[in-house]
Amino acid sequence: MSLKSFFSPQSLAVVGASSNPEKIGYQIVSNLKQAGYQGKIYPVNLNSSKILGLKSYSSLLEIKAKVDLVVIAIPAPLVKSEVEKCVQLKIKNVVIISAGFKELNKEGAKMEAEIFNLAKENNLNILGPNCLGFIAKENHLNATFAKVDLNSQSSQISLVSQSGAIGSAMLDWFAESNLSLANFVSLGNKVDIAEDEVFDYLKDDKEIKLVVAYLEEIKNGKKLRQSLSALAKKKPVIVIKAGKSQAGTKMALSHTGSLAGSFKTVKLALESSGAILIDNLEELFELLKLWPSLKDKSLSKIFNDLEVMLVSNAGGPLVIAADLLEEYKLSLAKWSKSIKSLKDLPKGISLKNPLDILGDAPASRYFSALKPLLEYSQEKVFVIVFTPQSVSEPKKTAEIIVNFKKQYRDKLFIPVFIGGKAVGEAKKIFAQENMAYYDCLEPALFALAKYGDYIKRLKSLQSYQADKDISLIPKNQQLDYLKSFKLLKKYGLNIVENKKISSVKDLDKLKFPAVLKATGEKLIHKTEKEAVVVGIENTLEAQSAYKKLQTLFSKGADTIVFQPFIKNNLELIAGFKRDKDFGIMFMLGWGGIYAEVLQDTAWHLGYLKKADAYKMLKSLKVYKIISGFRGKKYSQEKIVNFMLALSRLAQDNLQIQELDINPLFVDDKSAKAGDVRIII
Repeated sequence: MSLKSFFSPQSLAVVGASSNPEKIGYQIVSNLKQAGYQGKIYPVNLNSSKILGLKSYSSLLEIKAKVDLVVIAIPAPLVKSEVEKCVQLKIKNVVIISAGFKELNKEGAKMEAEIFNLAKENNLNILGPNCLGFIAKENHLNATFAKVDLNSQSSQISLVSQSGAIGSAMLDWFAESNLSLANFVSLGNKVDIAEDEVFDYLKDDKEIKLVVAYLEEIKNGKKLRQSLSALAKKKPVIVIKAGKSQAGTKMALSHTGSLAGSFKTVKLALESSGAILIDNLEELFELLKLWPSLKDKSLSKIFNDLEVMLVSNAGGPLVIAADLLEEYKLSLAKWSKSIKSLKDLPKGISLKNPLDILGDAPASRYFSALKPLLEYSQEKVFVIVFTPQSVSEPKKTAEIIVNFKKQYRDKLFIPVFIGGKAVGEAKKIFAQENMAYYDCLEPALFALAKYGDYIKRLKSLQSYQADKDISLIPKNQQLDYLKSFKLLKKYGLNIVENKKISSVKDLDKLKFPAVLKATGEKLIHKTEKEAVVVGIENTLEAQSAYKKLQTLFSKGADTIVFQPFIKNNLELIAGFKRDKDFGIMFMLGWGGIYAEVLQDTAWHLGYLKKADAYKMLKSLKVYKIISGFRGKKYSQEKIVNFMLALSRLAQDNLQIQELDINPLFVDDKSAKAGDVRIII
């Protein structure tokens, strides 16, 4: 159902409205009036005939006029009855501010489940419960109990928050930072309306240019990916995802499963759907600081092939900048050939980027340096560093930068004025012009990198398409070891030689050096169970190893297998896992017995294309070795082809929940699976 009528009601009722200023019901009605809401407001209270000058009703059933939205702020046990009245009156839109549901106890969870059923059976739009409400500035509508100035200039930003407390704090920060919101949605417990439906609504809102979301639990991962990828193609979406430390609910049955932590999966899903993912509120505020300078510009023109021009009156910050540029993978612009000299700069200044105009630079030197660069270079982004020194002129320098900003509207100017009292007046000038500025380089370059990375990823961002809808019932059973190798071979995956050893007589025909393995459903990590014997050089050693491995039949082993001993190969790990919320994830990394310890892994959500596989490979730390180290190289093409074949296998065999290959032996000519585990 469309949320347009939800966010644009012509009339609304507040159940739990009150004449007591300390009550939430009073604050909601007061906020509605102060915001200038033009629709009809119907307070509902059992004991009052008038609230804040408005006629009050003892029940929703008493209101004879059409009501588009009901806001409920009463004790939790009474909420269900009010929702039932909404059903009776055919009111489709409900906000439940009330707390005391699943976040409190089992009884609260039961009440919430009953409301969920009402919403589902009657096609209701319900926001909450346990939420702050919502704000729709375009409609002069503040249906929350938070004080917000809706008369300030719009910043084209929408804020979506699962946490009411975080949402309230962010609203306060916005007010202090001279940033206003076009709208705000507090999701609460998400009994019905979740982030994916809000994203769908915001996608088509032309007034919204930037979306900020604070998410805790994700209700439906596949729907989220679908709505987020569609939204991110139209406008940037900054996401803070809380809950990094949540552990998995069950022990993983494969290396891939154990390495794919819950937050890693969510992070991958959000980033692959186009989100600008950040870790905390501090990072969010640094990104939002830059927004006033971005909101009227084409982000694609600014950040496509992003290169930075850096001008400073101090060498120290430029040393710091060099490290930060490398850390954030930002490039300095090449010095334009058309700028042969900057004639008004003193001799001795090295004409290169970054440009150090020296510590004795007055404001006029900033002008002399910037003017030719702006005229003759094609660069769009200028980071201008200022430190207060004996002859520096912070206020005049700020005025020069502001004038350049007005003159060159297609350029992005980021002043970094380092200091306190001495640069206070300069910062006021930037603030008055609604221009982004920073106190130090790190947050400025961090913000640049985040927006730039979003534009870079946007080029290849595809709208999410879910797998065909099939019913998967995970059995958590391990497929027979030798049958697993046969399946790999069927898809053209290269494997090491495997042979079942049924008796001591079979050992006479082995090639040495050899490896013997005991395999079985319960032998998940063979090395830890001492189920692998390597480097066997002759028949006597093979017989000894065979007897040792036979003792494991009482501990879950069912087969003993021979493999040739592979020497002087690099060991990688490769695999995939189907996540019930987000779909299939592929993994490639540094393998061997320390795979979980080293955790040098790359992940991709969705089936692989050649570019995806190469991107995974090149993101690994071990790639430096793979690409050539001390004269030894390994076949990147064979690794990539192996991953593509693995993707085809996964696409054809939807019953496989987890698969990993560790080790994947790699040399300059081949990539071979040395061990495989398949969970169905």
